[in-house]
Amino acid sequence: MKLKIAALAAAVMMSFSVFTACSKSSDSSNNASAVSESQQQFEKDYKNVPKIEDGPKLYVKDTTASPGEIAEVTLAVSNADMKWNMCGIHLTFPNVLDCINISDDVKDAEYITGDACRQASAHIAMEWQKNLTEELERKRLGSVFFTATFNGNKGMDGDIATFYFKIPENAKSGATYDIGFYYSSTDIFSNEENNLSFQRYAFENWEGGTITVK
Repeated sequence: MKLKIAALAAAVMMSFSVFTACSKSSDSSNNASAVSESQQQFEKDYKNVPKIEDGPKLYVKDTTASPGEIAEVTLAVSNADMKWNMCGIHLTFPNVLDCINISDDVKDAEYITGDACRQASAHIAMEWQKNLTEELERKRLGSVFFTATFNGNKGMDGDIATFYFKIPENAKSGATYDIGFYYSSTDIFSNEENNLSFQRYAFENWEGGTITVK
């Protein structure tokens, strides 16, 4: 178990360190949906990977919360029951939201796992707080990275993990905040057979969600 956790921690740090050389920008865009540079990277990485007609479907559930309250944001998967053995996924959110961490001194994001991770041997979540990519800075997005591993294809359908974000006190009723995905070359949604077409489908068809202010 300690080796599993150490490996996951290393995966988290590697995921963040890939971007430490990126420069910063100050454009005012605030859209947390699929972002262009990450899409370009995905297309480059999977250029020669065959497509499949059906596969795992990652998505973020829509949710609601009142101004100043904590919104529960859930990452889920379908069409993958007992078919996957590891995930490493970046979620994006507008940086006006406050990602709830375990403590002020620890950047581990507070979360709970769902049924999809019932048989996981280890899992970790961290808020990406430093050295954000130029694109994330430009679009004023934050990011949370979640990774889990299983002994074999024991990942199930359902909720993978739920994270917590505080809504601004001055948020207006009816406002929406997009929760999206950010692809990097370190991301993974694999099966024991290491079928890259399976993984490609997951990343090519993931769907973000929203937080709507009550």
